Amino acid sequence: MDIEFKTFVSFLQNILLDPANHQCNTTVLYKEARQCPNQNVQAFVAYLETLEDQLKDYTDAQKANHLFTKLQPAMHQRLIKGGYT
Repeated sequence: MDIEFKTFVSFLQNILLDPANHQCNTTVLYKEARQCPNQNVQAFVAYLETLEDQLKDYTDAQKANHLFTKLQPAMHQRLIKGGYT
C-alpha cells in the first residue's frame, strides 16, 4: 500500500488531537507566525508551508500576501523598492 507522507502525518496528528482542535491550533500558529529577526526567508517560508499543508487550501496569491505581511519590516522595504509588490 502506497501512502503519501502528508497523508500519513495527517493521520498521526488526527490520532493525537481531534481534527477540529488540530485545525484551530494550526490556524492560531499560522496567524501568529512572524519572521524572526535572525531567521532567513527560506527557513520562514518552509515553516509557513508546514502550517499551510495542515490548513484548508490557500491560493498562491493568498500565500504570497500572507508571507509578505509576516516578513520583517526591512524585507518589506527591499521588496517594495525592488518592485516585487
